[in-house]
Amino acid sequence: MKKIIYIIGFLGSLSLTAGVTFKLLQFPGGNELFITGFLTFLLLFIPWFAIEQYKLAVALPISDRLKIIFGTIAAVIAGLSGLFKLMHWPGADILLMLGAIIFAFGFLPFLFLTMYKKNIS
Repeated sequence: MKKIIYIIGFLGSLSLTAGVTFKLLQFPGGNELFITGFLTFLLLFIPWFAIEQYKLAVALPISDRLKIIFGTIAAVIAGLSGLFKLMHWPGADILLMLGAIIFAFGFLPFLFLTMYKKNIS
């Protein structure tokens, strides 16, 4: 299962990088490669990888599990806002603000709580 996750991550990253290169060099197919790579990486690899990490963290405290959940949601939303911004689609600013809010008030408190607990013990 992990091999499939990493292969999807590799193919998504490869397609994203090729799409960016094609867009910069103004080759045909750049937009399609870029969107395919971005969506593959954001909507397949990151959530699937987060689910696998969550399965490993089932025995850990709730703060560690919430850190994984909020981090994944914030990353996907912020990544989608980047895609929307680069493709000049409407709604990019709203997605970016939503991702930043989830990151600042959802992910970061649990990250620092986890770091604090590890430092105390």
